[in-house]
Amino acid sequence: MLIKLFLIFLLTAVIVHFLFRETPERKPERAKKIKPPKVMQKLKMRGVVIEPTEYTKDYSLAYYDVQEKDTDYAYLNQQGYQGGGYSWEGILYGAIKITDPQLLERVELDPEADGIMINAQTRKDIEKVSYLIDRVKADKKFMLKAIHHANLDGKME
Repeated sequence: MLIKLFLIFLLTAVIVHFLFRETPERKPERAKKIKPPKVMQKLKMRGVVIEPTEYTKDYSLAYYDVQEKDTDYAYLNQQGYQGGGYSWEGILYGAIKITDPQLLERVELDPEADGIMINAQTRKDIEKVSYLIDRVKADKKFMLKAIHHANLDGKME
């Protein structure tokens, strides 16, 4: 009986020791780098970049979805949108608002019936929009999210 009490006491002491012992502070683990989805790893530039000339001070990007092999014109039209440049103005507005809201202040979206001209002071901003167009084209969920944001702000046609 005495041995049983001693064993119970010993076991309790060991459990209490492990529960309430002081441990040295651990160093925070390094955050693992998250690879972007494969859809994002293979983005390409869309549209035609136009360099500034003696008559223009800004860079421009001309994008005409209706001329693309993977055009979304019919899809957008079926959803009740114009399908051309005015729809892409809304889509790009929403996509930029989601990914880089400050970029909205640095670019000008100028829609036309079939396409859209994007103007900015730097080539870097134009390239961001160009890659963003490809992201929208490659990821329909992202496109729908961009359309949703554009609709909320009354920018989608």
